[in-house]
Amino acid sequence: VCGMFFFCVVLFFFFFYIVFLFFFFLMIRRPPRSTLFPYTDALPISNRAVDDYAINTCGIPGQTLMQHAGEAVIETMEAQGLLVNEPTILVLAGKGNNGGDGFVCARGLIERGHRVALLMTAEVSDLRGDALHHYNRLDDAGVEAAQWTDESHQHQMIQDADLIIDALLGTGISGEIRDPYARIINLCNGSGA
Repeated sequence: VCGMFFFCVVLFFFFFYIVFLFFFFLMIRRPPRSTLFPYTDALPISNRAVDDYAINTCGIPGQTLMQHAGEAVIETMEAQGLLVNEPTILVLAGKGNNGGDGFVCARGLIERGHRVALLMTAEVSDLRGDALHHYNRLDDAGVEAAQWTDESHQHQMIQDADLIIDALLGTGISGEIRDPYARIINLCNGSGA
């Protein structure tokens, strides 16, 4: 019995040593962190691939993914203490799915009792699919969406905001950022939010 026990202990440590060596050599052969994602242009494609996989393979509706994304933003803001002291929150929403995430954020924040202003860069007629679905749910929470017109009172809204949720552009962006997005982004970058 003692010999069998000794054999098992030796065998255990042998396997532990082999596993340790395997992971040790794996770690020293790993490329430097800066080269793990050398093709940053492929990241939007990867994000779309994950969405497609979740929707088409796993059967999760896009509306549900959008709801979870917006809720995750709110939960992160709460966890970081950004929603204490009743901040003035501005949601900037584009016409695509990123805008839909912004609609979810606006609705969820208002349902939690926060003051939220929503500025859209698109006409309602330009919204499609899941983004349109979540836009239509804004009325349920009493969210009023204003159209971006590049007027001074909208510039002041950006300047006065304590928090700005950028839901303007998502993974579909390519090329140079043009107006009205470039204008809005510059105003946001110049604000104190």
